[in-house]
Amino acid sequence: MKRYLQCFLVFVVVHLLIMISSMIGFIEFATMGSTTPTHVSAASIFTTDFKYQLFQYLFSTTVVLLMLSAACQYSWSRLLDTPLKEQIESRAGFVLWLLLHWCAILFVNTLYYPNSIYGVGLAGYYVLLTLSLILLAGYLLVLCHQLLARPRRFLVLVPALALSLIGLDYSRQPVTDTQAELSQPNIIIIGVDSLQSKLINNQQWGEAHMPELRSYLDDSHNLTNAYTTLARTMVAWTSILTGQTPPQHGIRVNLQDFADLEPGYDQFLNYIKSLGYQTTYAIDERRFSNIGVDFGFDQELGPKNGFADFIIGTLGENPLESVVQLTPFGKYLFPYTHVNRAVYGTYRPERYNSLLNDFIVARDRSKPQFLAMHFTLPHHPFSWADSEHNGNDRKIYRLYPDDKVERVFPYYVKTLERTDEQLAVFMDDLKQGGMLDNAIVYFISDHGEGFPRMDEGESFEYGHGTYSGDLTQYKVLMAYSVFKNGVSVTSRTDDDRVASVIDIAPTLVEQLGGETTDFEFSGLSLLGDNIAPDRVVFTESGFTLMSVQVDTPDQLEVLKEGLSAYWPLPNGKVVFDPALIPNLIASKSRSAITRDRVLTVTKTGEAYIDLYNNLPDSEDQAAYEFLVPALCREYQAEIGASARCHKVLTDAK
Repeated sequence: MKRYLQCFLVFVVVHLLIMISSMIGFIEFATMGSTTPTHVSAASIFTTDFKYQLFQYLFSTTVVLLMLSAACQYSWSRLLDTPLKEQIESRAGFVLWLLLHWCAILFVNTLYYPNSIYGVGLAGYYVLLTLSLILLAGYLLVLCHQLLARPRRFLVLVPALALSLIGLDYSRQPVTDTQAELSQPNIIIIGVDSLQSKLINNQQWGEAHMPELRSYLDDSHNLTNAYTTLARTMVAWTSILTGQTPPQHGIRVNLQDFADLEPGYDQFLNYIKSLGYQTTYAIDERRFSNIGVDFGFDQELGPKNGFADFIIGTLGENPLESVVQLTPFGKYLFPYTHVNRAVYGTYRPERYNSLLNDFIVARDRSKPQFLAMHFTLPHHPFSWADSEHNGNDRKIYRLYPDDKVERVFPYYVKTLERTDEQLAVFMDDLKQGGMLDNAIVYFISDHGEGFPRMDEGESFEYGHGTYSGDLTQYKVLMAYSVFKNGVSVTSRTDDDRVASVIDIAPTLVEQLGGETTDFEFSGLSLLGDNIAPDRVVFTESGFTLMSVQVDTPDQLEVLKEGLSAYWPLPNGKVVFDPALIPNLIASKSRSAITRDRVLTVTKTGEAYIDLYNNLPDSEDQAAYEFLVPALCREYQAEIGASARCHKVLTDAK
């Protein structure tokens, strides 16, 4: 027992040191101005469910450390039964045996998560490999000695060995084509984060970097002139799922409290449920979106979210927890790091595919499925567990210095290529599982991504959601296809009408035989001739920390501003501070977009026309006179009192 307690105490101390270093790294990373929320108010944290989530995390960690200590102590005591006893029986030998276990953990961590903060370089890799082989040799010696001394004990090791092999297996469950005959088609909305639509619309580029997606778009109805409402994930998906603009549904910023949703936001989802659908929302990063069961879905797939995700999820990038994630028990012991794209150093894309595969296998086959899912891999920082680019190389980006953009853009492209591989696996699982026997599939992106030096003058700012008139941020992929017996029966059509993500819900209502007049939609059905040639759609900017919008951000100011913007609810979820919403809305830039013009009203109240299709300058005035009233009417409650809008609206009356 004494030796066991020594093992446990040593493992606890080492693990605590690693956790402390993780927290230091987290604070350093957070204060570099992340575009996703990484700070919440510290006030009243332990009055929320976070205390229970923290207890569960500490309990799980303790269980793992106890099991590791037991393995270490037992193997050491059995090692002393071997002929090596005289050579190794000493305090130094025992300490070395302990350290060999940690070296093996670090080796497995480096093998599966080379880009984690505890991944080591090539030289360190071979050192750890050598030490791990020494440990393995010790265990094999114990095994052989015990087998020869007590042959029956070998039978106990067989299931343990099989379990360990299963834990390191990423293979998906076999799916069978046994979908029951249903009167309604399955509805599947596949979202890709931060995807520049112009890259996909470029046939040559799409075939080179996203051939799987390109192949499905070749058999789809493609909206080549589609826009998001706000280039941030939660707001965009809220518009998709409601068919409404942000002023109508009430969500104006990521992580806004659902209490701010306007009545009627759930009309579309309730309609889907009334038709007998089982509704599911899946996403592999939830730090900027609380959409799920609380929004009205029957179930949600992905990492657990809330304040614990920001703290426990970040602390989870440690070798011990990362190795446990390779076992079948990892997702139960550490749910905040399981398939969590935010913890990019330990995120493996195939795990998310396995989660989606599990859903396909276990779904209720007596009901049609409404699945809204999202691939978040292309989001900054353009890195994952085993990508060639290490996201911990923070010097080359975060604020995208101009002289580093050319180095960052290829990493972004690599995430799109890897996402295309995820899409290929997912679509194959859908087909094998019978979900494409009768289905309507939408391929979308929630927003684009701006790279000014790489976009030939088309992009004004980096990232997304920062400037509403930037088409590389706001123009999106949007296409739909009808599947029968596993293949698309939709002929390729390139539709250049002006469209928006708010059009998806009304289009689906008509595809399912409903009437859009029964809903309070802002969007229009894409079926038929509902969209006029001079249609105007609207976009708005999101929340960005002002303290990072400078060449040399002050880390203390960034931390202070971030801490004041987010706070935890009693249920442990993180929301944007409601008191800041009015100022946020007042500071937004807003744009009205037509086929060839973008009118943007900036947060300073200035208005100007952006020219995209090289039309004669003489037409700017006509476009201006057409778009200003439209923008003023759309945001009348917010900018209607301005001198320009007041005059326009008064003249219109």
